[in-house]
Amino acid sequence: MNLVHLPATEPNDQIIQLSLLLSALRQRGFDPIWDVQVLCMRNDTTPVSRRPLNETIQTQLNPVADGVPEERRHATYRPGDKVICLKNTEVKEWRPRDAEGYAAADPRAIGSYVGTGNVLYVANGDMGRVLAVEPSSVIVQFLLPDRITRVYTKRRKAVDDRDLDGAEAAKEAEFDLAYAVTIHKFQGSQIPVAIIILDEQAGPLGCRELIYTAISRAERLCFLVGKLPTAWKWAAKKTLERRKTFLVDMIRGTP
Repeated sequence: MNLVHLPATEPNDQIIQLSLLLSALRQRGFDPIWDVQVLCMRNDTTPVSRRPLNETIQTQLNPVADGVPEERRHATYRPGDKVICLKNTEVKEWRPRDAEGYAAADPRAIGSYVGTGNVLYVANGDMGRVLAVEPSSVIVQFLLPDRITRVYTKRRKAVDDRDLDGAEAAKEAEFDLAYAVTIHKFQGSQIPVAIIILDEQAGPLGCRELIYTAISRAERLCFLVGKLPTAWKWAAKKTLERRKTFLVDMIRGTP
């Protein structure tokens, strides 16, 4: 694996570097959506957090198609988007109508798909591709294993990953764009190219364990975008020994 640092002093510079890097990777034969994963620290507290980055990358890699009506041009999802499941959940299975014996239709239309009544499991962190879009729902094909479902969309509140198990967060949508995801959400996964955004405002999240987790997601290439001293600061900070999981107490039955 090759580890490369791309200097950028401000969030705006990081976003410009990221855009140039995605274009360069495409020219080198990488699919910038499915061979590349942008990794960041937070969901929505800085300009280089997950949500603002997703909007920026979506505009570059999957712009609004010609002919889309004006009232639909600002929709959250577009056909071809990469999305992620944010919570373990059960969903209904859908299939293309032509697989059910109906005439083939436009694969980007919701009406081209039909529910089977079967229940599917989609895990926290599963990624998929948007196939069709309407104002209140999208058809998503989740990968490995292949599953198609209809996701009813609703904009999530700005909560950190650690808050997702709360009762209030459970009422919000369980899926979102995945061009950029948090390092926490991507742990355990692999990708040919990982791009790590060095967020100076990471606060207590920035540590040796997290940057190691991020770098080790890359199979072939890994890029650090931002100030190199930020990476060194994280690498020098160990937090694992201070982590309290309560696992020992649970095993011992301690209340």
